[in-house]
Amino acid sequence: LIISDDTTYTGSLTIGAGAQVIIDTGFEIVIGSGATLTVNGTEDQSVVFAPINDTWEGLVLEPGSSADIDFAMITDFRLAAIRTIDADLSLTGVEIFDSPAAPPPFSGTRFGVIASLGGRVSIDRCTIGPIDAANGANGGNGSSGNPGGLGQRGGDGGNVYGLDARGVESFSVTNSR
Repeated sequence: LIISDDTTYTGSLTIGAGAQVIIDTGFEIVIGSGATLTVNGTEDQSVVFAPINDTWEGLVLEPGSSADIDFAMITDFRLAAIRTIDADLSLTGVEIFDSPAAPPPFSGTRFGVIASLGGRVSIDRCTIGPIDAANGANGGNGSSGNPGGLGQRGGDGGNVYGLDARGVESFSVTNSR
């Protein structure tokens, strides 16, 4: 499955074992209100979510939607692999990470999973990380009138949170790292 635009699914989407979901740079997959996503990966045949080049915007679950994701690898997202907003999410055997070839993002806090404003989240036998922090900004060069001048201090790099839950109904993590 190749996704080359922002895509919102409004019904039921089922992805079978061994599938590769390839997303073009800068786009996201949205599971719309009331819609469901089922990912049926197995221990032997994971489902892969990865960008064509660079990074993608991740998976978004809108209010009232749900996702049941079994045995998947979610790689090289820009700021969050999965974002839920009053939605139900179940992850089993999922790996969320940056591949060694992924370019680090230039700014922002990064999340493996960020859940907010209601819904239930269950995470079992999952691995979150490694996820790279955003680069700090480079310092400026000396001014042209003062070629020997010192550059300014570079900005701080970003933060990384594997899991973040705020205002959800329940959040359960078992047998995960």
